[in-house]
Amino acid sequence: MKRLYILTLLIWPLGALLAQNHFQPAFEGNGYDHMNIYIVESIIEGMDMQAGDEIAVFDGDVCAGVFVLTEPLANGTIGFINASRADLDTSGAYLGNGYMPDNAISFKLWDESTATEYDNVDLTFIDPDTDLEVAAMPFTVGGTAFVRLSQKSSIDLGNTTIYSSSSTATGRVSIPVTFTEDGKIGSVSIYHEGGTGNVLLGIYSDASGSPGSRLGVTASTAVSGTAGWQTVSLLDSVPVASGTTVWLAYIFEESVKIHYALGTPGRAYSSDTWSSGMPLDYGTSSKANVNISVYCSYVAGAIEPPVPTGTDLGNTTIYSSSSTATGRVSIPVTFTEDGKIGSVSIYHEGGTGNVLLGIYSDASGSPGSRLGVTASTAVSGTAGWQTVSLLDSVPVASGTTVWLAYIFEESVKIHYALGTPGRAYSSDTWSSGMPLDYGTSSKANVNISVYCSYTVNTVLKAAESKNPNISKTTLKDTKNLASNRSLDFKVYPNPFSSNLIIDFVKEEGESLSLVIYDIQGRIINRMDGEIVEGSNTLSWDATDATGNKVHPGMYLLLLQSDLRKETFKVVYQGN
Repeated sequence: MKRLYILTLLIWPLGALLAQNHFQPAFEGNGYDHMNIYIVESIIEGMDMQAGDEIAVFDGDVCAGVFVLTEPLANGTIGFINASRADLDTSGAYLGNGYMPDNAISFKLWDESTATEYDNVDLTFIDPDTDLEVAAMPFTVGGTAFVRLSQKSSIDLGNTTIYSSSSTATGRVSIPVTFTEDGKIGSVSIYHEGGTGNVLLGIYSDASGSPGSRLGVTASTAVSGTAGWQTVSLLDSVPVASGTTVWLAYIFEESVKIHYALGTPGRAYSSDTWSSGMPLDYGTSSKANVNISVYCSYVAGAIEPPVPTGTDLGNTTIYSSSSTATGRVSIPVTFTEDGKIGSVSIYHEGGTGNVLLGIYSDASGSPGSRLGVTASTAVSGTAGWQTVSLLDSVPVASGTTVWLAYIFEESVKIHYALGTPGRAYSSDTWSSGMPLDYGTSSKANVNISVYCSYTVNTVLKAAESKNPNISKTTLKDTKNLASNRSLDFKVYPNPFSSNLIIDFVKEEGESLSLVIYDIQGRIINRMDGEIVEGSNTLSWDATDATGNKVHPGMYLLLLQSDLRKETFKVVYQGN
């Protein structure tokens, strides 16, 4: 069996190294200190993964390698991921741009045809000789693992029965469901007779037997014109713990006939119509022994990702002035490096009710569209910084400005000071929450004690640590030239069609080699004889050691001495 795997592997690695459309590895180039992971089988919705789909290996939330399919993963073919270990900084600590040895392996799958990411994947390690399951293997430098992957099937919870009675009653309606295992809700489904207008579906917490604060919501979605189940995905999945009760809510823009039956645990009804939508707090509702044909779909075993830690950006100072002004407030922050926002923190004097925090894009100097939001969270009863995780982290690029927004359900004293760049203020109160578009706001030279926490692009940090005298501008320019981790090694253009330029510096007394490999690890050419002491600019014309042109595809460059090892991935497009 092992021989079959190796033979069929030869047609696959190119797909793993070409453009990665959805998943992005945390490292640049080909990385180093690899673990070889062979994917014998990978299933989505009971089907083999297809060309254009992607498989990524993760250490926690760090992507350590990606495989992009160029044809179906079936009939003996096999995928391959050359997972890369994290770099080390000058003190020997891991930077977080790859896997950490001895950590657990996990996977995510991407279905290109439906643009769907699956982050709950069943993983089985196998013996390639016997095809039998073996013990799980952690990330290991130089290690080899054979795995089978399968997207975990979603589970339906609620009333999947199509009840015989029907109604066109308006208003917002919800029913409770209780989880017997941890999970993550991804969608809500409702049975109706078809119609026009839009439908909105949501998830609410339980507040003493009635729907409470909103946990998740769908986009406003056109009602299907034909009778049947209509399933709508939540904008952000909702993690739930075993024993938790949530309420599945719906509202229609126009009258649509839904199906129901008398029974317990019954429904909650709010007379608020479409214009009230799915507020952050459900509000007053009446109860009745009525069940609706509505259910949610979830994946078992999912957990909420941890809050990324690292760098704080914003106003970390506790300002001396304080205010209990109501309304939604935001301040701008600008990133000087790539990163991913995981949480927002605000300083307040403690209070009751809930707080909601969000991230908005910049729209010509004002907050624009919503990029991320926290769950509605109980306000800490004591004074101090309160940090709340975003439901989903928000990636940001260097130079990007975002707005950190907050709103309190009840009056809570926050800290501020006069100053620029100032805040934006919307008179919308708690019931308006954090809309998808911030809306009209006024500006003033006021700063709030609020900041976000984010993880940085550790590739730039690694380069900076190796060359501390290089400015961030130079780092950015070098990155655009397809530089690897060290500024001593530049490779461009990439991809290339005729000649590849390779720039590097050979230190005095350094014994330096430059070797070109194909994706099977075979030596294609060596350029050692052309290296001189000092600055080098070499040109590779895409020929092998005998002078013959190589085939279009992916190649690896290795610049190595007793002082360093630099690798880089290049694509030859052919003439």
